[in-house]
Amino acid sequence: MSLFIISCVSSFSQRSYHSINFFEDYLPARIQGDTVSSIDSIVRESNYGAPVAVFIALKKDAGYNVTKGKVWLRGKDYTPGKFKKWDTLYASYDNEGRFEKYAYLHHFYEDFDTMWAVEYDENRNLVMRFRKDEVFCKTGNPPAAEKYINIFDENNLKIKSIMKVRWDDDCEPCAPDIWYDKYIVDYRYENGLLKQEYHAMAPLYFKNENKVDTFVTTMQPVKKMLYAYNEDDKLSEYTIMLWDGKNGIFKNYLNDTYDYKGDTVISIRSFWKDNIMQWENYYLFKKLTKDGHEEKFVMFWDKENNKWINDTHSYYVKSAIDGYYDYFEKKWNRELKKWVDFTEKKYFYSGDTIVRLFENPWFPTEKELFLYDERGNLVKNILYQKPKDTGWHFVREITRKYDELNNIVEKYTRLSFEDRYEKIRYYWQKQKTFTFETLLERATLLYPNPAKARLFLKKDIQATPSRYEVYNVNGNLILSGKGESVESQGIDISTLPKGMYLLKLVDGKGAVLSLNKFIKM
Repeated sequence: MSLFIISCVSSFSQRSYHSINFFEDYLPARIQGDTVSSIDSIVRESNYGAPVAVFIALKKDAGYNVTKGKVWLRGKDYTPGKFKKWDTLYASYDNEGRFEKYAYLHHFYEDFDTMWAVEYDENRNLVMRFRKDEVFCKTGNPPAAEKYINIFDENNLKIKSIMKVRWDDDCEPCAPDIWYDKYIVDYRYENGLLKQEYHAMAPLYFKNENKVDTFVTTMQPVKKMLYAYNEDDKLSEYTIMLWDGKNGIFKNYLNDTYDYKGDTVISIRSFWKDNIMQWENYYLFKKLTKDGHEEKFVMFWDKENNKWINDTHSYYVKSAIDGYYDYFEKKWNRELKKWVDFTEKKYFYSGDTIVRLFENPWFPTEKELFLYDERGNLVKNILYQKPKDTGWHFVREITRKYDELNNIVEKYTRLSFEDRYEKIRYYWQKQKTFTFETLLERATLLYPNPAKARLFLKKDIQATPSRYEVYNVNGNLILSGKGESVESQGIDISTLPKGMYLLKLVDGKGAVLSLNKFIKM
């Protein structure tokens, strides 16, 4: 949930660059999604770039969603040894655990503040997304607030998306505190299948021929997107038409066709010029193999000889290491009239070390070594490169340390360039009777989930629970009982309000056997 919030801001708020990248770069994947272990803080230090050090502190709710994050920096221009407060991020969630509101305070720019909020309908559709920036509004500057609205029909199909914008009261020539339509998309369906998208936008601010700022609110066409389907309701044709404002008509721009034969898809892409189809792009043959990987053939249209010619063939093969796949890409040599090797990515063992070898004529050859400990944790990976006509050169080494619960506690990166380094330390909440791995192994699948009246366990756990406890997203215990009959009779949740909850099963000694999220409908 936390990274979802950050990604929203990164799309629209350039001034929040520092905090966004700190979170994306330094939060390990372990704390994303449904995790039990929770991280308290992160400290990053390096001998290059600014800032020299970063300190991040996190606060989470009972559902392990990040509700508050603080960022402090220590750079070369700051007081040595002291951190300077930089960002504070706040987030809240609804009773089903979905992101609801986000606020971002940038302490370096005292006038800067960003807020996000979303709303859902009774069918759990995202119907509104709102963003507000506290910035000074000047002619041509981004608006102070943006609002995205989705409208659904009685069949729960999205039929319209609207982007609205608003400026502050000191903005001219736009009226203060008025929401203006900026971009609208209309969706049309037939038998539940999307058939057309119609896009329109209002220029609002733009420069006219006299290079004068003009404010235009009239919606103008942008493009149409058309969809066609075969008898199996699979997409068979996709067309983009762009608006020609000079002639007042839509003109064809791109066309894709799809032909399905078992696990094989044949696609042809064509571009249009002066409303005449041009065979300018490619023919794509794509086959899904039994192991879930794609094999592709790409062919280009030869205008001079009026025929298709081979270009690329790519595929995967099981490597010598179980669970890994080697990747091969071949190019068609027109002079030799045969396939030649172009790209190879292979995995193999060298002693107890996993080696990844990458070869491509356009790039230096790469060799990366991966070393794991006896618990299966990646403790070191070393990257070497071999440019043409030279030997192997060291590029980067990353070492990792873990605690007794297999939580990563330190990540140290050493670069070849000027002996640069980066060290990140992770501080986790203390765990008493369980680890993430053991709980994952013991994870009890619940059904039905979401549920209305009664919740059951889908498979047995190693020990019979003596007690069950149900918590709401605020961490309050709202339901409990004896656990002996849970596996056979389930848990009565009919009296609970709709929302998201956490079910904890414990044994006779109080040890946690399983933690599971569920939704009450």
